[in-house]
Amino acid sequence: MKEKVAFTGRQIAAARTLIGRDQKELAQAAGISAPTLRRMELTIGIPGGIKNNLLAIQRALEQAGVVFVFDSEDGGAGVRLKKPETAANLTRRIDAMEADLAKSTGLSAQTPAGGMRTLERAYKREAVKKLKNRRTKLKK
Repeated sequence: MKEKVAFTGRQIAAARTLIGRDQKELAQAAGISAPTLRRMELTIGIPGGIKNNLLAIQRALEQAGVVFVFDSEDGGAGVRLKKPETAANLTRRIDAMEADLAKSTGLSAQTPAGGMRTLERAYKREAVKKLKNRRTKLKK
């Protein structure tokens, strides 16, 4: 699956400022040169250049908590920070998934729909396990 780059140079600059990093720090985190980052940030539209560099910047910013907001009917493009993950938020997500699992009924796994439902339940059980592990780490 090809990853699509759809953020602008201005969004990169805004995101970098939002997380409190200078160009050198972000470039280092993304594994690119500071002059390359500087050129990308000066671009009003989608920056040109090597796609791997753009994806590296995107990954570095997203790992730092940045969410890219794209043009919509409600407003223009921008950036924001993710909500910090709290134990209470994770508990709400876990409870909702466990409630959904408890009320799901199993069709025969030998039918296509039943097989998909079995896979969905397995995926949710695995997701609940991961969320519980993250919650445990947050509480420490």
